[in-house]
Formats: sequence, C-alpha cells, structure tokens
Amino acid sequence: MNGNPPPPSVPPPPPVAPPTGGGGASGKAITSLVLGILSLPALCCGFCTPVGVILGVVALILGRMEEGAIQRGQSSPAGRTMARAGWIMGLIGIILNTVFFVLTLVIWGFNFKDILQQFPKKTF
Repeated sequence: MNGNPPPPSVPPPPPVAPPTGGGGASGKAITSLVLGILSLPALCCGFCTPVGVILGVVALILGRMEEGAIQRGQSSPAGRTMARAGWIMGLIGIILNTVFFVLTLVIWGFNFKDILQQFPKKTF
C-alpha cells in the first residue's frame, strides 16, 4: 500500500435541506388583521356598531398578544406588521363604532321623543 486510504465504498448522504415554511405570520397576527378590517364596515349601520366594537376588541387583544410573543421570541417576526396593523385597526374600529353608536342613540332618542309627541295624550 502506498499510504493512501482506500476510497469509500458508500457515498456520504446528501446535506439536509433547511426547513421550509414556519417563517410566515402566525394565525393570531392574521386573525387580528382580518377582525380589525371587519370592525370597520359595521359603521354603515348604527345598531351594528356593537358588533364592530366586539370585533375591534378581539383584534386589539390578539394583535397585542402576538406582538408580545414576537418580542419574547416565541413567534416569527414576519407577523409583526400584520399584528400591529390588526390592533391599530381594531382600536380605530372600537373608537369609531363607539362614537357612531352613541350618536345613533342620541339621534334615535330625539326622533323617538318627537314621534311620541305626535300622539294625543289619553286622560282617564
């Protein structure tokens, strides 16, 4: 022998591919964004605004929870923008829906008073 090692009989295994996926936004970030967006159309109907407030609150909570998880390293940073947009839209939805609901009650209350005054009062 000339001191060289014999050639290997089995080729080495191919390198392991890096994991794919898992780097996208989490479900909480996406849900926060969707609910934040859905909280705004409730403004079109005065008595639908409580639904918009509820959707906005859920969007706000989920978005803030996800941002906290990202800060602690428990979730992918890819969802940070979605989570932030979701809780901001949720906050806007809460504020606008609350204002519109109060205005609806005030306007409806004034009109209801006028309607009642149109009827004659009965005396017994």
